[in-house]
Formats: sequence, structure tokens, C-alpha cells
Amino acid sequence: MPPDWSTPGMLPRHVTALHSNQLSTSCFSFVLDPAVVKYAGRIAIEMGETLGQVSVCQVSLRYCRQQPTQVEEGVDEAAWLGPRCGAEADMPYGCSDDDLSEELLGDRDFAGAGAQQVWNGNAWEEGAARFSFGPEGARVAVHKLSSEKMLYDIGLNRPIHFVASASVQYLLCVQAGASVEGLRLRFAIDDDTPPEWLTPGRLPRHMMALESGKLSTSCFRFVLDPAVKMYSGRISLEMGASIGQVSVCKVSLKSCRKQSSIEGALDAVRRCYVAPLAQVSGGCIQKKVLIDGEFGLNHLCQETDGKRLCLERLRRIGVDTFVYSPGRCELWECSSRRALLKSASVDSEMHVYSKHCDYQESIAGRHGRENRVPVFVKLWEWNFNDVARECIDFLGPNGFDAVQVSPVVEHIQSGSWFAKYQPASFLLNSRSGNADDLKRMVATCRANGVEVIVDVVLNHIARDCDSKSDGQFPLPCHGWAGSRYGNRQLADASPDQFHHHAVSTLFGECGVDKNFQCPNSILVGECTHCDLFGLPDWDTAAPSVQDKLSKHIKELHSIGITMIRLDAAIYIDPKDLSQIINQVPWDFVFQEWWQGVPLPSRTGYIGNYRDVYFGRKLNKALVMDEVEKLPQLLDTKDGIAGLQPQNALYPLTFHDQRSFEYEPGTPTYKGGLEFHQQQKFLLASPHGHLVRLWGSFGWTNLDDGPPGCRAGDKRCTVLPVFDDTGSSRCMPTPFTTPLPLYLAASSRWVCEHRWDGIAGLIDYRKYCLSKNITEVWKHDVLKGNLAWRMGESCFAALQRKMLQGSSRGQWSLKGMSTGLPEGRYCDLGSLTTKKGWSGTSCPREVLLGAGGVVVDGYVPAGDLLAIHEGARLDRKSDVNADWKRRSASNDAHKRKQRERRSVSNLVGLHRKSLHGGTQAQATGAAAWMANCTPVLSELAAEVTSEHASSTHRQQPLRSNSVLAVVAMLAWLILQ
Repeated sequence: MPPDWSTPGMLPRHVTALHSNQLSTSCFSFVLDPAVVKYAGRIAIEMGETLGQVSVCQVSLRYCRQQPTQVEEGVDEAAWLGPRCGAEADMPYGCSDDDLSEELLGDRDFAGAGAQQVWNGNAWEEGAARFSFGPEGARVAVHKLSSEKMLYDIGLNRPIHFVASASVQYLLCVQAGASVEGLRLRFAIDDDTPPEWLTPGRLPRHMMALESGKLSTSCFRFVLDPAVKMYSGRISLEMGASIGQVSVCKVSLKSCRKQSSIEGALDAVRRCYVAPLAQVSGGCIQKKVLIDGEFGLNHLCQETDGKRLCLERLRRIGVDTFVYSPGRCELWECSSRRALLKSASVDSEMHVYSKHCDYQESIAGRHGRENRVPVFVKLWEWNFNDVARECIDFLGPNGFDAVQVSPVVEHIQSGSWFAKYQPASFLLNSRSGNADDLKRMVATCRANGVEVIVDVVLNHIARDCDSKSDGQFPLPCHGWAGSRYGNRQLADASPDQFHHHAVSTLFGECGVDKNFQCPNSILVGECTHCDLFGLPDWDTAAPSVQDKLSKHIKELHSIGITMIRLDAAIYIDPKDLSQIINQVPWDFVFQEWWQGVPLPSRTGYIGNYRDVYFGRKLNKALVMDEVEKLPQLLDTKDGIAGLQPQNALYPLTFHDQRSFEYEPGTPTYKGGLEFHQQQKFLLASPHGHLVRLWGSFGWTNLDDGPPGCRAGDKRCTVLPVFDDTGSSRCMPTPFTTPLPLYLAASSRWVCEHRWDGIAGLIDYRKYCLSKNITEVWKHDVLKGNLAWRMGESCFAALQRKMLQGSSRGQWSLKGMSTGLPEGRYCDLGSLTTKKGWSGTSCPREVLLGAGGVVVDGYVPAGDLLAIHEGARLDRKSDVNADWKRRSASNDAHKRKQRERRSVSNLVGLHRKSLHGGTQAQATGAAAWMANCTPVLSELAAEVTSEHASSTHRQQPLRSNSVLAVVAMLAWLILQ
């Protein structure tokens, strides 16, 4: 009836999100007034918000007989032992009044006449609980527990629908208490869709510890996917793990306007991969050009100190962009990202850093018109010397852009892998190597085109060891390199530099529990002051702590480390973290992240996120789901809904996601061929800008460290990846699923990133990722077969291995019209390495005839095939050789041009530093150059000798010697 068109019980209308080309089902549940004998009304289906076509296939109306024993008319007032609801609750929204919205729920205190129709009580068994609703709130008396004692066995829930906004954070807050100590209440908003009942961003449900006879308040905080316009789901409160009485007095849902800036935070200035800048109309304005030796290479021949100094000058004059080459710092003001891209037009090797760029963007070159497809790998627990060799032998030649290593500082004495995450000092001395080993590794990897990512631990230090302190030795524990620590302190850090209890500095202020929540924190749910699993938590707001942590960060940067992973980042206040890490212009920063949609301000000030759900979705589609759902694999575009792909790093596996034995739902090397297909698809996927591969070791105990180190060891020596002959000890590529037990349960180097086909698929990814899917072949999907083309030049196919141990044989592609040009192609899914590859043959080849029809080609059982036009093999060898010569000649010519430009910039600087200086200055300059490379040592000695002679004669150095030094230095820079 107009004008209200009232629903039964004034319920909000049900909203369901429709998916493109996919049928969905959903229900509107309601209860009628008992006084109504015959209901007259209408069914309304509304869809007027968006242009498009909608198919409504079925509409069904049925009733379900209610179970009166689950929701009774009330709970005996005289027998009620729980706390009574009273005055207005002071909910811990943590939001200013100006930014806090009005109440989004109409019945927050259960006092409305329709509360029992809106809220539903559920129990695992008839009579297990009783429920009542009224002015005294919602009361739940739990009488009986199931054998599993699961929280969700008994609870309250209600439907919820509201217009969503991407510019706010939502706060679901509850006031509740219990009749007994220790009773827990878990609550959240979810999508009301079994079997997963997903919360926004897959956040863990909020756990609230209830106190006996006392009311407490707590909030579940969440952010919605920006693509969601109307949220439809339910509020769920669960309490089925303990017998007792629970009073739920108020449930409130409000929103808090998100702040794009954080007061007092330090802006990030990030590496852009666009061309250097020119002054053009509507572009950036050059404010200052600084040419000085202090912007040159440091004593380790790294440019990073010069970049950091350029960043300091940027902040001093208040601009937003700098352009750098050794010895030269240009400071620019760009009014917008658009202006930056408009000015990015100079053909030069200078590096651009700006506040207008995000980390590791997919655009590069002039005006951002080129595509970037970075591929990273983590070499878990490898020695630094082995990583350096791997950069030369495999990572560099095969197009890896960066290698991630475990934490590099001194750690506790233990053979476990997690020892690396318990810092005992900031000395660069761990079981992976010392400071000199680390410096050599970084220099070697960068010389081979591979940047280094270090896992940094800024949240905490090591927990106490078993030794006890006395008056003489207040620091009873010894780190790997002998440094003393213990009693919530380091040798150079006192207990008051850590968050501590008001009573004593020897106790933490609060703790993070096994559910990664902080029920005992001063601000409920705020974990940034709490000890993570007993690890003393740095007081990162203290200036002395920020100085200490930033000094460590700068030391790593000076070595040449340009990328970092932030361990336990969510437990560090973003304002504090920004002031520590943003003193450095990084090429990449990403945070350890588990779930939830992050606030834009965190992304802006800190960096990107590890998103583990992209890999889990691939695993689900390739291993766990019904085979008919296999085509959905190609629609996997993100991980956590709402975490934007451009801000995510997607791994397939990681050190916290492992299993003792083979488990299909946990991708590890123990899955053998099954795991290998998943990491191959990670590279062949049409989605996911930034992916990280994995090169690790085998384990028989989940706590074990690398080969040579067991969890129970106090000291150990890591077995090198390479033997004395230079051969690797890596596991060969598997061909079965799962691995045989003798391989799966052995402590040895696995090196999954080296398995056959990974090198070739990196080439495929870099060539093809920018192209859209143009055709999909799924007619044979029930046999696990799926193929797709990207653009007009890339084609891939896979055969899913559906059953453990089953083998259907290879999938012949003969007769399939791929749409690619006729020719002979390398199946890049079989290529072991591009180092030394002639480009004229391949382990597996595909022959295409006229119209791109497959004449000869197949996908091995459980494997993946990938070809692209750039990997054709049918050019004659002399043509290939000529092409390679021309390519090398062009590269050499460009390099010479760049040398000339760099030398012209640096000649004046080094004349100034070497010409007419003191003997000590000349010796220092010579030592600096000799340290850069052994090639310069003879020249450096000559310069020193000449300077001594010229000083004796009161004559300046010869200009041609200075030019020679500068030319050689420029050559070094450009390698």
C-alpha cells in the first residue's frame, strides 16, 4: 500500500548482488503478525539502479515451521544472573563526532516491538539455549554445549542492508556482559552466504571477552570493497563455547569518514619508472638543479646515499618530485600525476621519484606509455653468498626483477626458521652471513639487474631466553653474534623504549592473542601497543626509538637495498611507521597483511600489501573445486575483495602457510606436479600485476630452519645451496602428485623457482600480461582441459590433474585454431633457463599451420603450455645471429651515448674533488674507486702516486687522469 509499501515487521527489503553471466539465488525471510489470518500484498522485484539486462528465472515462496524451543518468549527474570542493561553505552568508536555518522540500525537496544522479528536466536540443539528480547536487551541463557563447543553453535543474528560507501570505515559495536567469567562473544558482519559466511575483506570475527556481572564494549571495524554500492548480509553474534547467561544490551553500526591524510605523518616519495622530466606546458616545473659530489656514489659504490640526500633537499624547499643521476639532483614541482606524466619525456637513464607515483606501477617510459611486469622471488633462508651466485646464474638471466631475503640482523641462537624474526641487535650478522657477505650479495645482484628486498622487523625484539638475570648480568641472553639482550631490553635499548605495563617496565602493556586480537589493550581492539606473542613491542612513537629504527633502515639503504617488506606491519601505528621508513626514497615497500580492506591513508603513507588470497583462489580452482568450475580460474582478478590489485603483491605460498604432510588445499612443494602447475599458472595468469615466486627448502618439522639447522639446535651451520663444484643441491622438477615421501620429508634445498618452465613463463608473462583475453576454449573442461588466447599473439593451455595419482595422459591440441601466426614455437612452459639459450630449439615445441591451427603440440598431464609470437623458433640460424648482432650493437651504441652524457655531468665534480686536494683526500678517493671494482684498483694506485708526485712538485693532477677516472666511474654506474 502506498506511500510506505510496508514489508512485514517493517523489515528492510532484501538486496542481492547479481554477477555477470552467472545465476545467483537469495532469499527474503520474514515472520507475520500472529493476528494476521490472511495476508494480502504483492511481491516486488526492483532493479532500477543500473543499466543492463537481468534474467529472473524463478521466484519461490515457501514457509519453514519455526522451532519454538529455540526462541522462547522470555528468560525467567528471577533466575537471571547476568548483568542488567542500564544507561547509554559509551561505545569505543574511536572517531571524532564530526566524522561519525548517525546510527545505521533502527533497533540498537532491542527495545522496539519488532526486535524479535528482526533478530533471530539459533541453537545447535533444541533446548540448548533460551532467548528473549525487550527493554532489558537481548538475553541468552546457554544451557548445553555441543561436543565441539563451537562459538557459532549458539548465537543471535539479524539481516542488514545499507547503502555502501568507499570513503568511510564502518564500526559494529556491542555492549554485553555475562554471568560467569571467561565467557566469550564473537561478532561480525558477514555476507550471509554459506558455507564460508565471508566477512568484509575476509577479516577475522571480533572476539570479546565478557566479564562476570559487568558490561563491556568492543567494536568490529571494517572497510567495504569500493565496487560494492549496496551491502546485504547479516550481523552475527556467537556465544556457544561456554555455559552461562549473556546480556547483549546494545548493538550499534555507524560509519566514520576516512581521512586521506594522517596528521604528523611523513609523506612517501616513491620510485617512478617513467622517463625523466622536461618542462612543457601543463607539466612539471623545475625548481632547482644541484650538481655536487655529495650526490655521487657512496663508499660502497651505491647511489642510494645520493638519492637520500636529494630527498632531504626536496623536503627542504617543499617540492614533490626529484630526478636523480649520480652527481646530479633535480628538484621539481608537479601539480598532479597528470602533470608528471606529461613531463615524462626525456631519453635519459636518470631515476624519477615522486609523491604522485605508487610503488611498482605497471606503467613506464615516456609519458607512462610502456608496460612494466615485475616478477619477484623469495629465496627463503638462503645464505647471502648463495643468493649472489643465484643472481648471476639464474635470476638475472631469466628476468627476475628482485629477490627477497629473510631478516638480515642478529637474531636469537636457534636453528628454527622463526629465529630470524626475533632480533637480538641491529648488527648485520646472522646465520645467513655477515655485513660483508650482505654487501657483496647486494652489489652482485644489482649488477645483474636484480634488486634486493629485505624483510625488516621494526615491531619488536626477541623475547627472553631461558637464562635468568642477576645484578651483575641484567642482560642474560646472547644473540647469534654474541650481543646481549633480555628483560625487555637490548644492549643499546632500555626497557622504557618498549610499550610496558603501568606497574613495571618488565611487563608488556598488553598482548596479542592466538586469534591475532588484543582484548586487553587500553583502547579495545587497538594492537599497536601490545606484545606480539610475548615479543617486546617497540614504543615507535618515542623519538629515540624512531632514531634507532631509522638508522637501521638507512644503513640497509646505503648498502644498496632499495626494497623492504615490513614484518608485522599492522601492529605498528602508520604515523610512527611513516616517520621511520619515509626518510628513504624506496623503490618498493610492502606490508605483511592477512585480511581486511586497508584504509587509503595507510596505503598512501606506508605502501603495498601481501595478499595471500589470490594464490588461495588459484589453488581452489586448480585443485579443490569441481572441474566444471575450472573456467572461473581465468576470472580470478584479485585476492581480498576491496584490496586493489595495483596495491597488492601476490604470492602462491609463504613461510606461514605450510603443512607437515601433503595437503591439497595448502600449496607447497610437497604437492609435487600439482604445486608446480599452480606456480606456472601464477605466471601465465591474465591478471595480477605483481607476483612473487618461492625458492625454499624441505622440512620434516614445521619449526625447522634450512638444511643444516633443526628447531632444537642452538647453533648450526646452513648447508650451502651450491656444492664445491658449483652445482646446485636443488630438488629436480617433480612429475608426480604428491611427492614421494622420501623427497617430501627430506631436509634439503627445493628451489621451486628453478623447476622446469618457470624461466620460460617469466618471459611469457612479461610479453603477454598487458593483453586482454580474446578467446577461451572450454568445450573439454570436464576432462580438466582449458585453453585461452591473449591478444592475437599469446596462447596458453593447461590440463588439470583432478585426482591424486590419476593420469589421463597428455592433451593433444592438434586441430585447435589458436589464432597465432603460422610457425614453429617454443613451449615456454618447458624452458629451463634463458641463460645461454640459442632461441632455435626448445624441450617442447609447438607447430602451427595456416590460420594458427595446431599441427603438432600437446599439454602433458597436469601441466601447462604457453607460446607467444616473440618465442618463434623457425627463423633461420643466420637470421637469428644477425638479429642478435644488430641488437647487441644497438645496445652498445645506446650505452656509449649514456656514458658520454654521464661523463659530461661528472667531470667537473671529480676535478673538484681530486684536483689540488690533500694527500689524504686523494688516498680516500682512490680507496673509494678501488672498492667499487677490482678493475679500478690499478688506476686508483696510479692516481694516488701521481698526486703525491704533483704535490711534491706543487703541480696539479693531469686532466686526462681525472677524465680517465671519471670515465671509468661512469662506465661502472651504467653497467
